Amino acid sequence: MLDYRKTGDNTGNIYFTTGSSSIKAKNIQRDNRVRLCIDDQIPLFSFVVIRGIAKIFPYRKRQVLKWATKITERYVRKKNAKPYGERW
Repeated sequence: MLDYRKTGDNTGNIYFTTGSSSIKAKNIQRDNRVRLCIDDQIPLFSFVVIRGIAKIFPYRKRQVLKWATKITERYVRKKNAKPYGERW
């Protein structure tokens, strides 16, 4: 497993949205060390684990809309992405 703290190869940030009263948010407030595991369910079953320190930022509607719309564009037509993004 690659440890970014040892290699200094920290290339970016990963953003998630969650409610301030969610279990995820409460766990991060209690202990901000996090891991994200992404599994490939197709044999040979590869995976990646990302470790880091989480930071909780206040809700910023424009920023959430930007990212929610950008992510949604991968799954629906571009013209439909903004209405999906506005659900947040």
